[in-house]
Amino acid sequence: GRVAFLSVGDVPFKEVQKLSLKYLEPIKLSNAIQKPQVAINYKPQIVEETQRVSQVHMVMGRPALDVRHKDRIALFMLSHLLGGPSLSSRLNMELREKKGLVYNTEAFYHTYTDTGMLGVYFSTEAKNYNKAQQIVSKELKRLQTTLLGKIQLANLK
Repeated sequence: GRVAFLSVGDVPFKEVQKLSLKYLEPIKLSNAIQKPQVAINYKPQIVEETQRVSQVHMVMGRPALDVRHKDRIALFMLSHLLGGPSLSSRLNMELREKKGLVYNTEAFYHTYTDTGMLGVYFSTEAKNYNKAQQIVSKELKRLQTTLLGKIQLANLK
């Protein structure tokens, strides 16, 4: 594996090199690929926490593909299409631009060595929560049932 260091400040390169060797050289790295662990105890659940704030923050997620899975790039692309940083993501267009229901929305996909996490987040006023949740569910179902067009796919790539 590779490690990159960034040193900010008036520290000479030789000193950074000396310190990095001092602390990292004794670490023994294994070339063996660890067998992925299966999340056998995962059970879908709803957790609600009530606080005295004017907004509702909703996060939904599920286990996803690990960092070595052959389909992980496709899942990154799907996450980007659904709620990536672009203002033209599906969730941003539907929830914020067209309906004006949310302050912020995003989709995310995080990979780890043995698992991953795919999720959606939005913040809204309490009165808009149910409608926003329905639209998220509709968009997720749409991704399951409707193939992407050639232009959409090309833009994602």
